[in-house]
Amino acid sequence: MDRVGRYEKLKQPGGGPLEEVEPVDFPFGGIYQGPRFADAAGLLFTSDGRILLALRAGGQARQGTWALPGGWVEEGETPLQAAVRESQEELGIRLSRGSLFLKNCKIRWHGVLYIAWLTRTPVAFRPRLDHSEHTQYRWFLPGDLAGRRLHEGAEDVIAQLAPEFLEGR
Repeated sequence: MDRVGRYEKLKQPGGGPLEEVEPVDFPFGGIYQGPRFADAAGLLFTSDGRILLALRAGGQARQGTWALPGGWVEEGETPLQAAVRESQEELGIRLSRGSLFLKNCKIRWHGVLYIAWLTRTPVAFRPRLDHSEHTQYRWFLPGDLAGRRLHEGAEDVIAQLAPEFLEGR
């Protein structure tokens, strides 16, 4: 089913609520016990008390806003697999085995179900951006987001997974 088909299914009566599935292994160790169905997914990286956001490039939806890496869940992927793949594509990184998926949240943004994971990395890595989706990145400390334009979906995720970063906004 393509993205539009998944979105149309979501809008239809009976398209939700989320269906729980049996735990399955995922590539970075641990068990995935999340929902079977989501439209998009992303990762909110944290390291040394900071979170990583990337500035959306011109020509992208919500250009000029700070956002999480993430994107559409492709057919046959779990939401976590999609979040990892999208992060690798957008940031030019590979997650290390030391990365921990601490907790997740679900938001519905403009009819799209988005799942994000707070992901702790052993070090604050340096992304290799290709500048097609993001023009820069920054590791933010709590309080650093005051006065910054955040992607609305990113703000909702941060409010649930790391609300201390929104204090003073």
